[in-house]
Amino acid sequence: MRKAAIRRIVALFLILSLSVVSMGFTTLAYADQAVGENTVAGSDAIEGFVKRMYNITLDREPEQDGFKYWCDLLSGRKITAGGVACQFVFSPEFDQKIASTNMSCETYVTYHYRLFMDREPEAEGLAYWKSVMGDNWNTPEKRNTIFSGFVNSEEFGKICASYGILQGYYDASHTPEQNTNVALFAERMYEIILGRPSEADGLFYWSKLLMTGSVDGVGVGYEFVFSLEFKNLNVSNEEFIRRLYKAFMNREPDDAGMQYWLDLLSAGASREAVWGGFVHSPEFTEICAKYGITRGAKEVPSMENAEMIVALNKIRAQSGAQPLVVDDLMQKWADIRAPELGILFSHYRPDGSKCFKVAQDLGIPYTAAAENIAAGYSTAMAAMDAWMNSSGHRQNMMNDTYNHVALASYKKDGTTYWVMVFARY
Repeated sequence: MRKAAIRRIVALFLILSLSVVSMGFTTLAYADQAVGENTVAGSDAIEGFVKRMYNITLDREPEQDGFKYWCDLLSGRKITAGGVACQFVFSPEFDQKIASTNMSCETYVTYHYRLFMDREPEAEGLAYWKSVMGDNWNTPEKRNTIFSGFVNSEEFGKICASYGILQGYYDASHTPEQNTNVALFAERMYEIILGRPSEADGLFYWSKLLMTGSVDGVGVGYEFVFSLEFKNLNVSNEEFIRRLYKAFMNREPDDAGMQYWLDLLSAGASREAVWGGFVHSPEFTEICAKYGITRGAKEVPSMENAEMIVALNKIRAQSGAQPLVVDDLMQKWADIRAPELGILFSHYRPDGSKCFKVAQDLGIPYTAAAENIAAGYSTAMAAMDAWMNSSGHRQNMMNDTYNHVALASYKKDGTTYWVMVFARY
């Protein structure tokens, strides 16, 4: 929750006599029984759930302000059923009820059965929880033990599902703000990257991993962007970039930024490489900090080759030449030729055939083709500069006959070999 929201919550808690205790909840759903997508419940269902909380826990009808407050939080997906239950069960009003009625352990356990399982306790279950709680049951530790056992139960999950709201996962080691923020971070990945609300077990899974530090922000982002589900959406490069901006920079792309990334993709940069440019940005670092998680880092493919082709296309544009395009077949051609240069540095292949035989074997329907090679240059920029300063190589790079290109490198025994192939088709 944002700080301003927290202040409003605390203020209203004072009005309602329901205080936040040092026990946490998170916007999660029980993984074992929850299926399907999460949807925002209708107002009647939410009102019914909140009214049920008042009736069972506090034995009264809700007051207007408190009733609206909890309904608004639930409908806005700012809190879970477990979060609401936490505030009621550990509220000063319920504490006063325990004291004023000299409540027994059996009665306290029965309240949990009614609230979280919608039934009276069976003898075996009642005996079990009475033994767990013991005579000195009214302590934060004992009450937290029984609460977590019931709020995370399958039965409560079914109750929540019947009202169309998220169950929530109780975790006493985190504050409500921490747990909620972690869940909201996972939820925004579902909404922005996959374009849909989360499913309950998925949100449970990612929130728990984030909360325990088993995965960081970059790790979650990678799994969503390169998931089979996202791949099957088959989004265009433009839509891919737009979603990256929203998820990892929290804004719509500007025209120049969009064109920059589209040019890199057109020049052969992989989506993983482009994604790396977003998740390692200062903007994503700030987003992760806002949600209280570690950003992390991940090694991604280099965009250097694509950047060189973008630079080459800008030079070609100045002389009126058409831009060169990288496609999978051209890249395969270059990727095959680069390691061959480590065996035989020549426009002939190690088997004695010409370099163009690779293109023919790949079925590239070219009508014109060329190849530049270089050895001993540690970067693509150095190799490109060498070619631009050589008339024959420069002629290949500036020739308006060609409309396809690919660049690849291979390192062997400390020497880097470079190849750039050109074709028209």
